[in-house]
Amino acid sequence: MADRLMLGERSSRDGGRDVLESATTRRLERLMYDWRRHFDVVNLYWGPDDRAGHLVEILRQSRPHLVVALGNQVAKALGVPAELNWFARWMVPQWLVKDWMPHEPLRRLVVVKFPHPSGRSRLWNDPMFCAEASWALQAVVQEPLP
Repeated sequence: MADRLMLGERSSRDGGRDVLESATTRRLERLMYDWRRHFDVVNLYWGPDDRAGHLVEILRQSRPHLVVALGNQVAKALGVPAELNWFARWMVPQWLVKDWMPHEPLRRLVVVKFPHPSGRSRLWNDPMFCAEASWALQAVVQEPLP
């Protein structure tokens, strides 16, 4: 069981569910050098042709209290409203949590919307934005969980 899950979109290579060494992981290391120590990390889509994703399977296996959603596509899969700002927290409605994890005791599931760190977003060209992202990631790790 993972208290904190970092959910990526898909690997640019055939890594399946695993997040492979890439520009994405290097950017995350610049934001927080020990980020892998604090999160279980997995991709939502496990191959280039995977269109359905594996959200329910991932949530049932990891049973997190907090998910960092890397990018708009992952946030959308988790039901996060599109208009929510980066680094904002969103509590998943209880009925949806129960639908995703029916055999678990009712629990709180918080999603943090985080820009995809691959560099697709031009936001990463702004040093102030990178500093804010680093601070936001540190805050997620320090946030107390139930």
